Amino acid sequence: MTLDFQIMSPSLSPPAVQNSQVGRVSSLLVLLTALMGCGAIFNTRGDRLNRQLSLDEYLADSAAQRAKLENETAVDAETKAMRRKVFLGGIYPEVDERRMPLHLRNVVRDQDDPSNHAGQSNSNDLVYFWHVPKASGSTIKNVLNYCFELRRAEKTQDVASMEYPRSPRVLNMDTATPDGLQHSLEQDLTSSGLVDVIISNYFLGGAALFNADHQ
Repeated sequence: MTLDFQIMSPSLSPPAVQNSQVGRVSSLLVLLTALMGCGAIFNTRGDRLNRQLSLDEYLADSAAQRAKLENETAVDAETKAMRRKVFLGGIYPEVDERRMPLHLRNVVRDQDDPSNHAGQSNSNDLVYFWHVPKASGSTIKNVLNYCFELRRAEKTQDVASMEYPRSPRVLNMDTATPDGLQHSLEQDLTSSGLVDVIISNYFLGGAALFNADHQ
């Protein structure tokens, strides 16, 4: 008697049906593992989630959240002062009861308006131009210089000075930075008689340069 043996090569792949079944079983195991993990998380927190917190627990949780927020946003006094200086200009004007700069006024407004502090304009008045960046401010400065022949301040050399080194209408003083505004205030720029217009991109800092005699 002759026996025929059929030997399957180990390199041959299982039938396609078995591959599909294995994939389904693997997916099911992954899903079960995820569900078990969620159940474990729920079980560890379920005691707190399924009952109302006591007042002490609520206050403790609230205090912990506030402390965490304060730690994340806390800055020291020096940092606060630096930010205030960078955003507002470092010097601040006197203000009226409406918290508006005291020595700024609209000379076009009705002279009987009580909010128009100083009444009529006088020869000591100076023009104030708030230079908003990227809003054609440089064009306005040139118009003030060359069309209206008004003198203004702009730092044109490394060291600021109360001089006109490059142009007879451009004083070498800085009113565009916090440090420059502080220096201009110390030099009493508005009372110097060397400028006809004050230009600054810091509204409050520039307003602080004016005084009761030069508005």
